[in-house]
Amino acid sequence: MLPFIVAIAVSMTLIQAPPTNGACSVLTPAQVSSLIGAARTIPVTASPTGSSCMHQNNDKMITVLMATPSTAEAAQGLFNAKKRIVSGTDVPGWAAPAYAGIMKPAAVVGVLMKQTLTEVKVIDSTQTPEALGVKLQAVMKDVAARK
Repeated sequence: MLPFIVAIAVSMTLIQAPPTNGACSVLTPAQVSSLIGAARTIPVTASPTGSSCMHQNNDKMITVLMATPSTAEAAQGLFNAKKRIVSGTDVPGWAAPAYAGIMKPAAVVGVLMKQTLTEVKVIDSTQTPEALGVKLQAVMKDVAARK
């Protein structure tokens, strides 16, 4: 009887385990620090089709959004829509399609890797969005090359 109860308990644990938050692992601690200094990581949402995470250092903040639509066409549509929202322009020469834009006061970079859109926004009132954008593009180019 005991092995049966243990098997049920293990099965229930596996069923109830929440999805991992991939958005919290997009940026390394060194990359976060290069943008806003040492920051705490705050997981926001996690599901099989996407996740979001924040890195916060007082009033400086990075938000990371990952979304994996069900089709390649939907992923491309999401990429195009997010690019329009931030008045983004294509970033040429990367390992994956990417856009960069400004959504004051934030700098934004999005990358479409396979069927997953990863978008990162950075806000730091001590830096202009344009200066943040240059730093963020350097970080995200590395992220795009890793995936």
